[in-house]
Amino acid sequence: MKKKKQKNKVNTRKAILMRSYVVFGVAFLFALWIMVSSARLQMGIDNEFGALLKKKNTRISDIKAMRGNIYADGERLLATTTSKYTLIIDAVADGLTDELFDKNIQSLSIKMAQHFEKRDTGEWLSYFEMLRANKRRYTILAKDINYGLAKKMREWPIIELGRYKGFYFEEYGERLYFMGEMARKAIGSSKGGVYVGLEGALDSLLRGINGKQMQQRMPGGVWRTIKTAKYNQPHDGYDIITTLDVQIQDVAQYALQKAVRLNKAQSGCAIVMDVKTGAVKAIANLKRGTDGKYRETKNYAVDDYSEPGSTIKLISAMALINDGYCKPSDSIDIKWGEYKFYDKTMLDASRPKKTVLSLHESFQYSSNVGISRLVSNYYKKRPKKFIAYFKKLRLDQTPAFDIKSASFPIVQQPGKGTWSANSLPWLSIGYEAKLSPLQILTIYNAVANNGTLMRPYMVSELRQQGRVVDKIQPIILEKKICKPSTINSLQKMMESVISDGTGKNLKSESYAIAGKTGTAQIANGNKGYKPGAYKASFAGYFPANNPKYSIIVVINEPKAGQYYGGRVAGPVFKEISDFIYSKNNAMQKAPVTPEDMEFPQIMKGSSKQIKYVLDHLSISSYTIGKTGAYSEAKGGKFSVELRKYDLDRSKVPNMKNMGLRDAVFTLESMGLKVSYVGTGKVHSQSIKAGSPIRKGQTIQLVLK
Repeated sequence: MKKKKQKNKVNTRKAILMRSYVVFGVAFLFALWIMVSSARLQMGIDNEFGALLKKKNTRISDIKAMRGNIYADGERLLATTTSKYTLIIDAVADGLTDELFDKNIQSLSIKMAQHFEKRDTGEWLSYFEMLRANKRRYTILAKDINYGLAKKMREWPIIELGRYKGFYFEEYGERLYFMGEMARKAIGSSKGGVYVGLEGALDSLLRGINGKQMQQRMPGGVWRTIKTAKYNQPHDGYDIITTLDVQIQDVAQYALQKAVRLNKAQSGCAIVMDVKTGAVKAIANLKRGTDGKYRETKNYAVDDYSEPGSTIKLISAMALINDGYCKPSDSIDIKWGEYKFYDKTMLDASRPKKTVLSLHESFQYSSNVGISRLVSNYYKKRPKKFIAYFKKLRLDQTPAFDIKSASFPIVQQPGKGTWSANSLPWLSIGYEAKLSPLQILTIYNAVANNGTLMRPYMVSELRQQGRVVDKIQPIILEKKICKPSTINSLQKMMESVISDGTGKNLKSESYAIAGKTGTAQIANGNKGYKPGAYKASFAGYFPANNPKYSIIVVINEPKAGQYYGGRVAGPVFKEISDFIYSKNNAMQKAPVTPEDMEFPQIMKGSSKQIKYVLDHLSISSYTIGKTGAYSEAKGGKFSVELRKYDLDRSKVPNMKNMGLRDAVFTLESMGLKVSYVGTGKVHSQSIKAGSPIRKGQTIQLVLK
């Protein structure tokens, strides 16, 4: 039996290693081929390049590869690269004659003043004359020019004649993120050219391989590509398909935001995971800034290694039952919720109604004394046996997750470091260990998955030019974390937390939830614990009878009077689970027939967004004539008719009942700045529909 377990562990490690080798091996071979080709080019092995390089005024330059895109589960675009431009003047270029300059510079100054208001027409004219008089060869006139404007500018006086007449554009890539603050730290971003999140973890795959080209120096110091020379084509980066579900991410973000605001919390996070696969469907992080607003500045879900509190009691109950020391019905005297271990007194969060509780009741009502006394009684002389469960659950290791963690977990080890006589009882209730929310969720997910521990992951596919290069399969880390009978007991105990325990406020009439509340004091470095600072958490899964999703919510330092996990973090769990359940007919007890279904209302908006939603709902659609960037949708009994919708871009549109993302997209594309309060759909707007648009004007949306 022991040999079989060891063999399973070896096979699991091999599976993880093989998957890593496949993903990164493809990229390595790809890069190697390009490196060899580039080396041949640069060393002059190719005869044509070799001959050209011997000439003066020639060079080899890079052709930038296009960075790969990042997509959500439904292939909705999350991150891409778009072109931006910088306008530059060579005031003494050979082609910029005095006659050409004098004839056109006034007209060009008028155009520049209309679009770049830092100078009026006269100031632009004087500036150009100064550059000409001082023989300035390289001066930046304007930055961050988008493609549309750059295209128009290529028809302006002098600029239309090309770069050899003194004016030219330099192109560069700008990374665009379509989810705004949502999942910002998970998807990633660029800070000074250094990428974080998925952008950073998979940078070697996303960035691609630059090509090479031969250039020749022309009069005026301008470099021109030698089109007759051979060159190495760039190889664009891989596209990344993630497991994120946009709708679940949306509701998780807003539910978390509502909770941290309501509870005046310092920070918070939420993770949603698919029970069977370990695929992360949503990951939200928020922190309060000095201005009181909440933003995603740190990935708390992955990187916040801290003492988790009572959610750890699941491991304590697992060990006691699995090792045969306790049945759920076995009792312990909790001394009215107060017990002294050596020199430290353990307290229950609230005064119990009785002094003797069973293991089941100790878990249900989250009795610190009950759980810690039982663990201390049976593992005091064998603490390593208790710690073995933390190791089996991989809690002593940094999770093998797609996003790299900047920190690492800590689990106190008997006989090492700061292990003391008090370590065991306090570890049993969630102290003396530093774990991340992601790690805690994997445990609850395993119990929901009947004991199978899955590797959490966020990348499902790698693609290049639409072709699937690698499809990432779910990986089992541990086939069985404990006996099936133990899992059954734990599941019942977690259900009782909701039915009549510390999480009873989360009870739903539509579906059953299983979970555990958690409340922990927050450490203050080596100075003990922060006075009045608590961490509220809730971890669990649903539906309890057939688990589909597991969720963890952690709220740090709530300051509005409540700090218990069931009251502060639990409502976020409930809002997310309610949304998922309402949208998933397969979860619901009674199947919904077409006659029972209310056909969804489809609002005017982005054509791409409408198509995405309709495809996601498996609703057929057809177009009348040509649809542009915006469409008007009319719902029939079984399908949706789409017509072109022309926005009057001179007037503020009516945003009522539109979703936030579509509303923001529409208004910002019309030159307005957008702020909002509340969650849900647009209920009202600060600027009346039909009012003239003034660019730069701020419009506030009220959501309900």
